[in-house]
Amino acid sequence: MTRALDLLRRRWLPLTLALAALVAWLSLIPETRMPGPAKAHDKVEHLIAYAAFAFPAAFARPRGWPWVLAAVAAFSAGIELVQPLAGRAASLADLAMNMAGVGIGLAAASVLRRLAESRT
Repeated sequence: MTRALDLLRRRWLPLTLALAALVAWLSLIPETRMPGPAKAHDKVEHLIAYAAFAFPAAFARPRGWPWVLAAVAAFSAGIELVQPLAGRAASLADLAMNMAGVGIGLAAASVLRRLAESRT
């Protein structure tokens, strides 16, 4: 596990950018083209996506969590603002779930980092 965490510390930026691209793509594809069955779990998917998006930067740069929060919040708000241009609906509920996901990602990064540091 230590090797994986060291790799995450070194490669957090490309991973975060790749996750940002994936989240943007999934957020902007027309709903009729979305993969999978009906979107019954839409809010849970927002939560998971944004937790994963925030996690690498928060883990690798623990003192930078306010910047991670601000950057991902701005990204999320921007996505919600442009979704109508892609045939999707903007949603404050989605934005709220995105931010809850960011909080989970930040908390998970903090817990994992503390566990990793306590074992060394």
